[in-house]
Amino acid sequence: MFELHTERLKILPLNIERMKLLRDDPSELESQLFMNESYTEKYDEVMEKEIGEVFDIVIKRIESNPFNYTWFTMWQIILKEEKKIIGTCGFNGLPDENGEVEIGYALKPGYQKKGYMPEVMEEFIRYAFMHPKVKIIKAQTPVNLIPSQKLLSNIGFEKAFEKDGIYTWKLKNPNS
Repeated sequence: MFELHTERLKILPLNIERMKLLRDDPSELESQLFMNESYTEKYDEVMEKEIGEVFDIVIKRIESNPFNYTWFTMWQIILKEEKKIIGTCGFNGLPDENGEVEIGYALKPGYQKKGYMPEVMEEFIRYAFMHPKVKIIKAQTPVNLIPSQKLLSNIGFEKAFEKDGIYTWKLKNPNS
């Protein structure tokens, strides 16, 4: 099974079967991954709604692109020490014709402000830039979500533009 690692975290992309388990029976997914129960720990209300709305979309994209599932799936952020899922991240598909790919990410509230997300992003960005077509990674943040903006700025993203209360950020591949 393919996964990324940092000192404290494992970042695991879910294949189609595991993605369906996350949607239908998160407790069983954790059992299969030999994880401690964490599905009862929720994201904030807005993020819970957004994640719930994308399950079927993600599953359809994986079914259409099974060999490239890592670019369409939800990756689970696992705290090694506690063996718990503490967040999620992912791409919004393969790089487009301009070599751009978009990322998204979220941590459960109890794990925020502990330095986990910079650790995740560093490894996730490294993985993305290994793909020969990825020239730019994009991310979006609401204009009022200051912690996420600080994270992106601190790891090298630059604010590209604002539209309808959303900032779009970009990070250029240093090797292209």
